[in-house]
Amino acid sequence: MRPDSFPHPAPAASARRRTPAAELHEILAEKALRNRRIEGLHHADSALVLASLYRKHPGFHLWLCPRNRDLETMAENLRVFLPRECRDQILLLPGSEADPYRGLSPHPEIAVARAVALWKILRWNRGLILTTMAALTPRLPSPQTFLSQCLDLEAGRFFPLDHLTRTLDEVGYVREDPVGSVGEYSVRGGIIDVFSPSGSAPVRIEFFGDEIESIRAFDPTSQRSVTLVPGCHVVPMR
Repeated sequence: MRPDSFPHPAPAASARRRTPAAELHEILAEKALRNRRIEGLHHADSALVLASLYRKHPGFHLWLCPRNRDLETMAENLRVFLPRECRDQILLLPGSEADPYRGLSPHPEIAVARAVALWKILRWNRGLILTTMAALTPRLPSPQTFLSQCLDLEAGRFFPLDHLTRTLDEVGYVREDPVGSVGEYSVRGGIIDVFSPSGSAPVRIEFFGDEIESIRAFDPTSQRSVTLVPGCHVVPMR
């Protein structure tokens, strides 16, 4: 059925006429809630129904895709049907695609996506979680364990430098100098550079003894500080 074939109710005299698109979203959301099984949806059709349901009932919604490569396609389709303010609430949780019994680590991009998704799930009260069955099969740490490994660093806070470097090693960060990619950190005297997946840029943390004196975002290409920030979040990579 085409969107323009849905019947349009007569508008109230004192109410502003809603657009056909808004009516379509409401109709699809109601149908999705009434039916436990909806067949015949493909690609953009699925995204339209899921976006309509999310607009009507915001919260956490889980969508399973067959493969990792289907996650971004679904995300792109959802961005078309969601308001601009909701587009950053699409969370991609891909499978590691690495055999855990062979001791192989997931691709860095997959590790970053998983870290960000898990962190946001625990901090937010809503989101569209796009994942695969393979991503849900392995056991995950408890929310308490994951949050205990997240670091909230602020200027003026007491936090021994050696404790920070030890924690970064434990939660999967790699020591590289200079820092250029997510999941890396470096140490130069009383300064630690770290690139957490929670931010769009790495940060330079300067210590005075065991106290954080300042935190600055910096450009990984030029290695020059860009702006002073009050704090940063360090999300575990492992």
